[in-house]
Amino acid sequence: MFALVDCNNFYVSCERAFQGKLRSVPVVVLSNNDGCIISRSQEAKALGIRMGEPYFKVKPLLEQHGVRVFSSNYALYGDMSRRVMYYLSSVVPDIELYSIDEAFLDLRGMERYCGNLVDYAANIKQEVYRRTHIPTCIGIGPTKTLAKLANRITKKNPELGAFFASIPQKNASGPWSRLPWKMCGALGSSMLLKCTRPASRPRPRWPGAPSRGCVST
Repeated sequence: MFALVDCNNFYVSCERAFQGKLRSVPVVVLSNNDGCIISRSQEAKALGIRMGEPYFKVKPLLEQHGVRVFSSNYALYGDMSRRVMYYLSSVVPDIELYSIDEAFLDLRGMERYCGNLVDYAANIKQEVYRRTHIPTCIGIGPTKTLAKLANRITKKNPELGAFFASIPQKNASGPWSRLPWKMCGALGSSMLLKCTRPASRPRPRWPGAPSRGCVST
C-alpha cells in the first residue's frame, strides 16, 4: 500500500504558520518579481482568483476584497517542506519526495504495526499539523496512481481525514462516482491517458469512464 501526503495550499499555509491572524482571511502568494499568483487560500479561490493570474490584472479585485498578498519566500517554503518531510520519513519505512509539498509513503506491511491504515494516516495528518501548522490531505491505495486519486477525494471531502482507494468496481457509489475519470493518470502533466483507440488488454473501469479503452501515452 502507498499513501500520498499533499500539503494544502502550501505556500499560503507556510505564511499562515507564522501569522495566526491570516487563518480566516483570503491570502495569495506571488511568483518571482511578483509576476503572477502561484498559491491561493480557499478564501481566495472562492473569490474566483485563478492560479497563474497576472498580479496586475487582479490587483483591483484583491484590494476590493482585502486579500493579503505576499511575495514568494522560497527559503521559508524549503525549510517548512524539510520539516514536514523529516517527520514523514520517521513514521514509515520509505518515502519518495514527489515535489516540495507532496510525498509518497510506502505503507507495505505497516498493518502489522499500526492496524488500520486509514486511522494511521489520519493520525499522521494531525501530527504534521501539530508540529508544523501545515494542513495536509492523505490518500491511500494499492498503487501510487490510486493513492493520488484517493488524495484528490480527500481534497474535495476534507471531513474524511484520509481515504483508502481500492480498484473501483463498475457502478460503484460514494466518492468514486463523483470523481472525474480523467484524473486516473494524473501523476504528472506528461502522464495523460487518451481514449483514442482500443486498449491492447482489458483494464479496470470506473464510474464515468468512456466505453473505449484507455491507452497511456
